[in-house]
This record gives sequence, structure tokens and C-alpha cells, in this order.
Amino acid sequence: MSEKLNMCQENSVPDAWIDDPETFWPMIKKASNNNFAGYSKGNIKIFWDFREFCGAWYQIRDAIISDLSLGDIEACGRKKSPDCPFSIMEISLFGKRSEINFRENHLKLDKLTYYDVRIASHSGLPLRCAIVAYGNPRQVENYLELSCVHMRGKNKEKYQARLDETTFALRQQIFVLLHEGLLRAVTVQGQHRIEAGAWKDPEVNMEASALRDAEGRWREFRVLSPLAIRKQPDLLGWRPEIVSPQTPMLLGSALEPAGKLVFQASDDSLIQFAVKEDKRRADEGEDLLDTKERLSFLRKYRAKLTENYLKTKLMPQIRKQAELQNVPLRRQGQIKQGVSK
Repeated sequence: MSEKLNMCQENSVPDAWIDDPETFWPMIKKASNNNFAGYSKGNIKIFWDFREFCGAWYQIRDAIISDLSLGDIEACGRKKSPDCPFSIMEISLFGKRSEINFRENHLKLDKLTYYDVRIASHSGLPLRCAIVAYGNPRQVENYLELSCVHMRGKNKEKYQARLDETTFALRQQIFVLLHEGLLRAVTVQGQHRIEAGAWKDPEVNMEASALRDAEGRWREFRVLSPLAIRKQPDLLGWRPEIVSPQTPMLLGSALEPAGKLVFQASDDSLIQFAVKEDKRRADEGEDLLDTKERLSFLRKYRAKLTENYLKTKLMPQIRKQAELQNVPLRRQGQIKQGVSK
């Protein structure tokens, strides 16, 4: 698809055609059936390039409609009016009698019309797809243009820095949405929910869509759409609404009975992380952690850690391990002055 698009752009196929194949392809097809009578050779070359692009585009379009009709992916839309709230669309709507316009995002069946139609995958999206689905639209457009058009031959070195910068920005947007609970993610193996605290400064493999957990293991994950967790928010904005904790997940039946969350560090791991951070600060001459800072630091690994649990359950063990490793801790009432090496 990207190769066909690049060919069209290099050979001056009008942008309006590329942006709206459903309108312009029937016109070009009609001219093709008439052997392009009355058109110049230059125009005929453009027509053939556009035909190649439309072939790939319609294959993707037909595959999406087929998946919708089979229920492999699902959709929601605004029924009857562009101002109505979103509602889940039945798979029977995606039959041969339906008129579907991808550019306008609407479906018409007899007298019934759905506006602003959106689709979602049941199993969620890998990170590289999620940044396109939920990233800032303007940055997504730049990302697609850089990755699909400019990353060839001599242009690769010229545009690599811009592509890396745009990709990083989109990644950070997704991490913020996940950390704030505006999106959710699940592991591929077991379909376990990943708690929001895991997305604060995460270590992620972009290509594999994998996250390193608190134990150092890589876990492949998928990002669920608001639709995939049975939430139909106002999707006109690029940021989804906050998902209520009571909202059942589409994949809820695949979760463990107790709703166990992964990427939640054990007490032993939290103790090790805390002592390691104290040692780093001492070695580098930084201020040692007070209670609030230690709580904030450890919440990266267990989002719902409470101050009481830290003081009563973890601190006695942290002090013990720090003493065994000769790691200084900040004493109660000690003024922040740093630690000399």
C-alpha cells in the first residue's frame, strides 16, 4: 500500500484522488472502460498509477468490511444524527446492501444512517498501531508520511531524526493515556490487565510491543480501545474519556477469577528497588529519600501502594537491607543537604 502511495505522489497523481478513492475511482474506472478515449498519454499514465493504488486500497477496505460482517472486529457510530451519542453497531449492518463511505465515516442502510463510525479490535492493538489510533492526529499524519514515503534510499538518513522524534512523541502520548487510566492494556499471554502504574517511565520494545515488568521479564502487550472495553465515549477528541473502574472489559472472561494484575512488584522487589535507589542517591551525592519521595518512587512499581503499608510493612525490611549493604537512609527530621561521597 505504501509503495503504491509513494508511486502516486512521485508521478503527480492529484492529492484529492488519493484522499478520496471512493469518489474518484469510479470516474477513472469509467474512463478506463472507454480505453481513455480523448485523454493524453501523460494523463493515461497518471490514471494507471491511480488504478494500482486503488487496487491495494480497495483490498484493505474489503478486508475491513469482511471482518466487521463476521464480528472479528466491531464498530460504533452515531445513529440517525451526527449529534447523537455513540452506540454499538450490529454486524448485520455490514452486508451487501449497506452503503459505506470510509472518507466520511458513515454507513447507510435503507433509511438508517450511522455517522462518525469507529472500529476497534477485540484483542487490542500493538504499540506501533496504537500510536496511530490514539496519537495526536497531526503528529500521526507526520509519522505516516515519514515512515511510508520518505524512508527510502537517500531520503532515509535525511528524515530519520524527524521520524525518531515523532515516534517518541507519539509513544509518550500513549504512555500518558495508559498511566492516567484513559486507555488500558493487556498481556498477549493470558490477557491480564496491566496496571496503570506500570506506564510511568516504562521500558518498552517498540517493535515487539513488549514491556519489561518489575521482575525484569519482557511481556508482549496490546492496547485496548475504549470500544473494546465496552466504553462508548465521545470519540470526537483524540483523548478518550476516563474509563470507570466498574466498566466491564470485553476480555474480562479471560482474566483470572480474582482479577489479578500483572506488573505489580512483590514486597521483596519493592524493598530491593528502594535500597538500590537510596544507594544510587548516596553514591551520587543527591538528597536521600524522605517518606513521601520513597512512596512516590515505589508507586512506579505498585500504583496503589499506601503510605501506611510502606511505613509498617516495608520500611523495617528496607532499613534492615540498607544496614546489611551499608546504605545510608535519611533519618527522621534530617534536613536535606545531600550526602558527601
